[in-house]
Amino acid sequence: MVDRFERAFVERTGIAHACALSSGTAALELLFHELGVGRGDRVFCSDLTFISSIAPAVRRGAEPVFIDCDETSWTMDPDLLEEALVQAAAEGRLPKAVVAVDLYGQCCDYGRIEPLCERYGVPLIVDAAEALGAVYCDHPVVAMASVKTGAGRASACAGHAMGASHGESPGVSQDDHPVVAMASVKTGAGRASACAGHAMGASHGESPGVSQDDHPVVAMASVKTGAGRASACAGHAMGASHGDRLGGAGLLPSSLQPLGGCKKERAAGDAGWAAVFSFNGNKIITTSGGGMIASRDAGVVERARKRAQQAREPVVWYEHRELGYNHRMSNLVAAVGVGQLEALERILAKKRQIFEWYRERLEGVPGVRLMPEAGYGRCSRWLTVALLRPPSGRNGECKNGGGADEWAHGACEGGLARGEPGEPPGVPPSGRNGECKNGGGAGEWVMRVIEALERENIESRPVWKPMHLQPVFEGARVIGGAVGERLFANGVCLPSGAGLERDDVARICGVLVSVLESA
Repeated sequence: MVDRFERAFVERTGIAHACALSSGTAALELLFHELGVGRGDRVFCSDLTFISSIAPAVRRGAEPVFIDCDETSWTMDPDLLEEALVQAAAEGRLPKAVVAVDLYGQCCDYGRIEPLCERYGVPLIVDAAEALGAVYCDHPVVAMASVKTGAGRASACAGHAMGASHGESPGVSQDDHPVVAMASVKTGAGRASACAGHAMGASHGESPGVSQDDHPVVAMASVKTGAGRASACAGHAMGASHGDRLGGAGLLPSSLQPLGGCKKERAAGDAGWAAVFSFNGNKIITTSGGGMIASRDAGVVERARKRAQQAREPVVWYEHRELGYNHRMSNLVAAVGVGQLEALERILAKKRQIFEWYRERLEGVPGVRLMPEAGYGRCSRWLTVALLRPPSGRNGECKNGGGADEWAHGACEGGLARGEPGEPPGVPPSGRNGECKNGGGAGEWVMRVIEALERENIESRPVWKPMHLQPVFEGARVIGGAVGERLFANGVCLPSGAGLERDDVARICGVLVSVLESA
């Protein structure tokens, strides 16, 4: 059954080779082993992510260097990666690997990141744990030099500067894909993203404990709605068929529509040296726990397969020439995966539909912006995330002392907290180290909203805490950092599981708006 799951995964993603494993973390551990990552080596990694993206490398003695995200995709900023690689080359200390994370169902910009890694001879690992079903589009005109603007990089293609008005393209020159107009669904934040969902019942990397539909053996997370707890993680009461309307938009689910202007569509993870996926209880599909290595290189996958089975040699007796791991997926777990893959398109359609329901309810609500969909691809909407602008008090100050970080007590503009006068958004004053008012936690305003939702039996979560702010990585080097800090300080992950229906989303949004209006 494991072989069958691997074959089905290869067929679905188009990535030539795959090895099913016990977890996504195990997949990264095997890849770092293959690369010989060890003490004194550097590994570059997305800053805004879950700790599993980098922990296996650090356990092997590597020094992490974190790369901030950009505001148009929330994924690794290619400009900052290039800056880090240039500096590392000058120091004679190029990293052993770059781990670029596909965030909340959105691919990072493969078309820019992959060539950078190739130029410097650094293996690219795509952490696609959150993005199965997402699509990256290779445009006819690719990877152009970024156009700089006063506010930073311009939005890509049909992109999404956070300030864009309803359905409009931002009023700045666009980078990366200058001649391509993408087919899009309009949203209040610009182009439609229709990603969506993950269960909010547990911390982001964990598999919590409420039973769920579509996952017969799995303890799933849940979202509290109505009079009780509605199923929400990767669980799927699949009422929607492939052709169902998305929130009344009258369109086929975007997961089934081609991207306009595309030279080639490729699946999330189909980039670089290798990719890893997760089938944890809160992912798009789940095997209760599990992961996958996928690569175009058969040798990488076969060596990982061998090491995942204690590196046993292919002889009748038990012989081992190196130390391996117990990381192989079981047949029982793989059987669940086969069934889940068969439902993937329906799940993706429902996820994006849920996002559309949120968009319909929240567009035009002051102080709320949903995560943008990058112009170079289609998000799987594993999770719906909103940025919340703190309410303004007298003299332009936020009512709660900034609503986010200790230093963010100036004007709350553009849905993101600003620094002190004269400083660019998100850059803390010197000596403050970007520490948050509550000892390094999410923004005070966001936590107030989360607590208010909880009182109404609706569970939500802050966005990922950037790695450079984690106590375990105190003193680690970060390139940039301000964007991830702002997203963490102002972002909230809304209930997004595929078990939600329109009425559930309406209730959640009603409570959220009520909380915002009463602040």
